[in-house]
Amino acid sequence: MSDLKETFKRQGFHNVKTLLNTGNVVFEGKKEWLEDIPFALEDTFGFKIHTIFLPFDKVMDIVKSDPFRNIKVTPKTRLYVTFFTEKPMTVLKIPYSTDDGAYKIIEVSDIAVFSVLDLDKTKTVEYMNILGKEFGENITTRNYNTVVKIGNL
Repeated sequence: MSDLKETFKRQGFHNVKTLLNTGNVVFEGKKEWLEDIPFALEDTFGFKIHTIFLPFDKVMDIVKSDPFRNIKVTPKTRLYVTFFTEKPMTVLKIPYSTDDGAYKIIEVSDIAVFSVLDLDKTKTVEYMNILGKEFGENITTRNYNTVVKIGNL
């Protein structure tokens, strides 16, 4: 994470903060600098790294809206936020649920899909493969707790 942070600083960004080992970075700087980040990351780490950039206020909007407020959370409940750069056209009727109710997509916004996995009903995250099939490969998923922590940086 220190290499990640230093890469952003070398590109001119300031107030750079990273969160644990999640690959998430919060920073300030000019929007036009973002186009160089994928190349700088590849130079630093030696391979291409998929990047999605979101304005911090969009992350805060998600946290403030509390999209999972109506979900009963147990120790076996997993809440996920899947981000994308362009809102895909989905054929799924949202809210969506698998036949056994183990996986649900509760909402799709202009930047994210909000989903719930119930590990009491399944022992695998394979249900989440539907995200790549339905919303494309240009996505990244974070546990909702991680998104809240990003909002607190």
